Amino acid sequence: MDFIKKSIKQAHADNADLHCKCQSLDNRLLLLGKQLNTSQEEVQEWKRRFEKLGSDYKSLEEKSSSLSYQGSKKEAADWRSKFDELTSQKANKDHIQENATSKHRSISVEARFLTPKEEAVDWIRKHDAALNESKGSNALVQELAIKQAQEREDAIRADFSSAMALKVCVQY
Repeated sequence: MDFIKKSIKQAHADNADLHCKCQSLDNRLLLLGKQLNTSQEEVQEWKRRFEKLGSDYKSLEEKSSSLSYQGSKKEAADWRSKFDELTSQKANKDHIQENATSKHRSISVEARFLTPKEEAVDWIRKHDAALNESKGSNALVQELAIKQAQEREDAIRADFSSAMALKVCVQY
């Protein structure tokens, strides 16, 4: 009878031990299920962030290109207006100077008579000099506008790259 009682106690102990192991495995299974759900939610969150990053990148790229073009266009217009203003001021100066020169000439014509051919050659020389000076200043203005537009575009690209690198670093 002792043997039977011992066997029953042993069976109860084994049963309790198996019950504890079963309960432990159930708890572990629940924990793994929760971890799986959390991991799946994180994967979805990362996918959403990645897609948002892609759309942000595209929108920033579009803004960058449109800003660069618009800024260059505006700057070119500004430079063009400055150039026009300077050329009109120079033309006014030249006109005043030509009036003074023509008055001086009229006085000097009385002193010495220029042939029409000599006067035409003189006017052609002055016209060519003014034209060359105007072309040189136009090329300088255009070159400066292009250089500034490129610098601004490089700065925008650098800002964009650093912003993207920062976003990528923050998300990972």
